[in-house]
Amino acid sequence: MQCIYKRKGIQEPITMGALKRTGSAYTLFSSAGIPMDRVMQTAQTEFEGSMYLVSTDVTKEIKETTIRAQEAPAISRPVNRKVQVPPPPAGSLIFTNRAYIEPSHLRFFKDYQIEGVQFMFERLRSANGALLADEMGLGKTFQAVAIARIFCRAGGLVLVVSPCSLVGVWEKEIKKWAGSLRVFNGAIKHPNKYTGFENVLLVSYEKLATLDTDKYKFQLVICDEAHRLRTSTSQALQALKKMGSKKLLLTGTPFQNTLQEYKTLLALVDGRAEHAKGIKELSNIANDAVLRRKIERTSLKLPQKDEIIWIIKNKEYAAYKSFYASIASKAGIQDIQRLRIKTCTSPSKWNVFLTLAKSILKERHSLVIISRYIEVIKKAESSIKSLAVNREVPIAPRDVSSFHGEMKITQREEALSSFQASGQKVIILSAKCGAEGLTLVKSTRMIIIDSDWNPANDLQAMARIWRLGQTMPVIIHRLFLMGTIEEYILLVQMKKIDLQKKLEGVLPAEEIEQRLSQCEEEQSILEPLETSLVHKWLKCACTEDYPFVCDDGYSHSHSDVGLILSQRINSAEIDK
Repeated sequence: MQCIYKRKGIQEPITMGALKRTGSAYTLFSSAGIPMDRVMQTAQTEFEGSMYLVSTDVTKEIKETTIRAQEAPAISRPVNRKVQVPPPPAGSLIFTNRAYIEPSHLRFFKDYQIEGVQFMFERLRSANGALLADEMGLGKTFQAVAIARIFCRAGGLVLVVSPCSLVGVWEKEIKKWAGSLRVFNGAIKHPNKYTGFENVLLVSYEKLATLDTDKYKFQLVICDEAHRLRTSTSQALQALKKMGSKKLLLTGTPFQNTLQEYKTLLALVDGRAEHAKGIKELSNIANDAVLRRKIERTSLKLPQKDEIIWIIKNKEYAAYKSFYASIASKAGIQDIQRLRIKTCTSPSKWNVFLTLAKSILKERHSLVIISRYIEVIKKAESSIKSLAVNREVPIAPRDVSSFHGEMKITQREEALSSFQASGQKVIILSAKCGAEGLTLVKSTRMIIIDSDWNPANDLQAMARIWRLGQTMPVIIHRLFLMGTIEEYILLVQMKKIDLQKKLEGVLPAEEIEQRLSQCEEEQSILEPLETSLVHKWLKCACTEDYPFVCDDGYSHSHSDVGLILSQRINSAEIDK
């Protein structure tokens, strides 16, 4: 039977072991199957059952080491009842006598993370839940693991729901920061095989709907990348609503498209949001239930980031216009997708993409490439490998990998491991499964081939390389084909960013309404233009001879390629 043990006098986490009965005695084995000597039973811990203390591993002249059974160690699984919790050690951060962070763990926390844990704990104790909306890279997972540890110490079960690609990341983070917790990985084994023995169950959003949530009473449900729950028709959302558990939502981009979506998300942790009317009332509720910190408001500082938007002249305008005419009267979702793929891979745009990729790789940088379409990902992988085969770039074909939804989880993990290995690498990520949660700070260069209608998704993608842990200046290129649906997408992003600024109180309502009405007056999303739609909407006065810094925060310039918008954040200081 399984048990837990700790080595005497060594600052190591509690470890899982196994007790094997031999007559009326038990032998304690480590997780590696090594018998342990000098074993003594200690008092009850936060787990049901006993903890055993050992002083050494037996590595030579292994003997049968036994302990007399003072009592049958009844360790089967954690139960949802109040259990004895050891008193907090001196120097702990104490919330209550049963809820605290030990000094050995506390030393890893930054001040704002301590505030985050305090906020979440108080909300979870006094209300239905909390929404931690810290900017990407501020350690939301780390803070949430601390909360999970507190709940499990008191005998509770915790359910963690995340995108499929992040289930393994959560398992690693829990083992790193809460090694005594037992974890069931529902991405490797079917979650319905979960028996309740493990403290934490990890599942993907896709599998949540199939989980028998009535079988086990989870005291806490943690939802990572919680913006996936924003639509009222989501099966995962419906499953969560049926659960009476406390809910902790994590997302760096709480506002995605509309106020209704934001309201749906907020209602999971505060029921008042369902009946809120207008932005002001919703903002008041958010002030209670949501904690959002931006990097510039902490003591932390990210390195310089240059974001460059290429609005590329469409040399295939006639072909695009002809294709548009063929679908204009019947344009559905599939037709729009075909149109988007056609613009992504048009010669005008693809030449710019390859030119940028070659330049970056020749400068010996690793490169992250983002796309939303499998066809584009495969073409990009083939193109970069061809450059490698022809020795146009200083990498080998084996240094190029992709990460997308058609791959098995093990294949995705292999692709990530390959990219993270030493040496110059290229990885092409699907925006749908690879642009959330991953840390790719090995790279300082990114190309986003095609953007999302939702600006938050592009921000998520950019945060893979521009986040805590990054120490070098970052350059991110975003590509749009002028006068096509792609440029309209950029315009819609600007509209949504303005709406978010209104929600956050950055811009006055009158100015926002004026800018949004201008956006809505523009023509059909598919209708082709020979000039820049964004440039027209911004009413920018820049010309090829006179660059201009517009009120959108970007500097505008012209080139043979087209219009270039650039923005620098966190300018590096020049040594005097």
